[in-house]
Amino acid sequence: MGKTHLMRFDEAQYAAIFGKRDTAGGAGRTRLCKVCGEWHSLDKPWPHNCRPPAPPRADYAAPMLAPKFEPFKPSMLDDRIINDRREKLSYMDEHDLVEYDEGVKPEREPTDREWEEQFVADVKRAQDLYPGENVEPVDIVGQTDLDGSPEVEISDIEVADMGPKA
Repeated sequence: MGKTHLMRFDEAQYAAIFGKRDTAGGAGRTRLCKVCGEWHSLDKPWPHNCRPPAPPRADYAAPMLAPKFEPFKPSMLDDRIINDRREKLSYMDEHDLVEYDEGVKPEREPTDREWEEQFVADVKRAQDLYPGENVEPVDIVGQTDLDGSPEVEISDIEVADMGPKA
């Protein structure tokens, strides 16, 4: 808990924050408040603004109950009907299916560094497999061996004019 500071308020400020002061100085148990500096009766509920903050709630405070299983037909082509969870799991195992889980994240794309490391490893593996062949990587576009296929002339390509954009 953080530090608390004892402050004195005039009657209007005190009433706006904590409510009217308890002027009944009769018998009963009281306790000095660490927040507002006044004495509060223990016979009454503690004032709301003087209460400590509530502790954080745990995510597992309530039990999770599985909903009732409803039979279903997994395929339009199959006459089979799945009646319970065990049948569903066996059907999923037979057909290499998995249940959807929002907590499972898709595989991320490799970074440039990882991609380059994989590329270098692939080239080295190819050189080891085929030592007599020249399998040098080409990083510059346009310097690739076309294996006898003709170059594509881009000056002969017709471009259709679609008109002005709206």
